[in-house]
Amino acid sequence: MADTLYADVSYYQAVVNDSYPYSFFCFRANDGTFRDPHFYQNLAWSKNAVKTGKLTGFLVYTVFEENWLDTYNTLVDMLGPNPDPAMAIMIDVESWAGKITGTHSADLNQFRERLISYLNNSRPKRLRKRFATLDRKRVMAYANEGDRNNLWPSWGDAKWDIANISYNPNLRDQIAHQFSWTWNTPPFGQCDINSADNLSPVEFAKALGIKGKATHRKPPAFPLKPLKHYAMDEYNGTHSEKHNAEIAILQKHLIKAGYAGKVNPDKWADGKFGPSTRDAVNRFKKKMKWRQNGKVGRRAWNKIVRM
Repeated sequence: MADTLYADVSYYQAVVNDSYPYSFFCFRANDGTFRDPHFYQNLAWSKNAVKTGKLTGFLVYTVFEENWLDTYNTLVDMLGPNPDPAMAIMIDVESWAGKITGTHSADLNQFRERLISYLNNSRPKRLRKRFATLDRKRVMAYANEGDRNNLWPSWGDAKWDIANISYNPNLRDQIAHQFSWTWNTPPFGQCDINSADNLSPVEFAKALGIKGKATHRKPPAFPLKPLKHYAMDEYNGTHSEKHNAEIAILQKHLIKAGYAGKVNPDKWADGKFGPSTRDAVNRFKKKMKWRQNGKVGRRAWNKIVRM
């Protein structure tokens, strides 16, 4: 099963363009009453990209502040009376190094319910009841595990993108996780990247209450250098976070194709090219009748990530 990757950006990155490689995209609208200067350009591109088949869907994120009603009014004013049906909304819930403390479940649940009502009420009256369940799915949340537990411990039926660059925590109601802050993504360069694990773009859209269409995207690009096994002491001293993420992509495709054997996907795809990953690569190479050297060069990478 494929994963759906998507970048999340703000005005700290460039405005999106057609070089963006993934089928979903996430960008900031507002932080409280602050309006992201790139929002309208990113929104216009995203709407057109859905129409032309470049995107399956997109997420707009709003940063929760304690003046949540002002945050809501700012977001709705920015989106206008007719939000795109291929769009979902993500509430970014963070403590900001102690700026926001205590439990805010009541405020956050009101904030989310207001957004759900806004999306549903934008539809013709005759369709609102029919789409009520889907529109609830269209408002999800983002946080790390600690902030979720502390700030929004009672989140109802909200689904989550959980931030964790060390491993996939696979928490209750999690449908995606942010696994890197420095993923090289055109046209932004290094940025945050997220994965809807084991969900194709159309399946991720369905989880968000969106009726998305499949897009035709290129597979992940070959890393800057071949992947291979290192002793752990050497590994810890030489591999970058980006390299770890590339290895994790490789591992997920090896699992999908059956070369990893019976393993726990979340634990095995850890971004470390250990002996078991080397053995899985060699099983793939044996099937291909290639030399079993445990290395993944361009030819092997392109073959594996297309499986």
